[in-house]
Amino acid sequence: MGLLQIRELNKRFGGVKALDCVDLEVNQGEIVGLIGPNGAGKSTLFAVITAYLKSDNGNVIFNGINLQGLRTDQIAKLGMVRTFQIVRPIKEMNVRENIMVGAFINTNKVSLANKIAYETLDFIGMSEKSEYNISALTLADKKRLEVGRALATSPKLILLDEVMAGLTPSESHDAVKLIRRINDELKITLIIVEHVMEVIMPLSKKIVVLDYGAKIAEGTPHEVSINPLVISAYLGSFDAKSGVKLHDSTS
Repeated sequence: MGLLQIRELNKRFGGVKALDCVDLEVNQGEIVGLIGPNGAGKSTLFAVITAYLKSDNGNVIFNGINLQGLRTDQIAKLGMVRTFQIVRPIKEMNVRENIMVGAFINTNKVSLANKIAYETLDFIGMSEKSEYNISALTLADKKRLEVGRALATSPKLILLDEVMAGLTPSESHDAVKLIRRINDELKITLIIVEHVMEVIMPLSKKIVVLDYGAKIAEGTPHEVSINPLVISAYLGSFDAKSGVKLHDSTS
């Protein structure tokens, strides 16, 4: 049994099918890339999995537990958390206090939450900014902080929603290094929504492609890059080995 199993997940907004009978299985230790055109349902899938939105039907089973009816905080306690495409730090708190919010998922002791926060800040490379106000942070810092707050919950699975959007190539490179460390050193499983193919293809063991709310492909980066449905819907011509997009099907 995989760490995460999604079966026939559906979500409508009025007459629009945001998720159309989506099936997905993620195994412990994997990095899974979730790609697709804008409006394909990627963020909606994250929201439904973590109970920010209620599905119309279908099942989400995490670590052997059916999540139907559970709240977001209960799911976080089980070990699954997400980040957001638009970062959401708590502006009234400094960097360390923002990290502590994540730690409080599993403890009500301030001293322990503070210890977890310092350890997390050291891991993500923000120790020197622990007492900074949020207004003093760059976008890259805020995205790293969002990842840190997720890490402070002691997760088994993190859903990263466009964590590299808006970053420079150098900042994206640093973000990729952090993601690899999270996976390699902490043994945390990740599902990553990302539009930068040069980043997500080499990073992922498996790629899942959504289009109009439906899963149209799943496989290795190479398998997905040569899939005619994916080429037509999203990728154009893409060389998975070199990481070069040769032609954009949407242009």
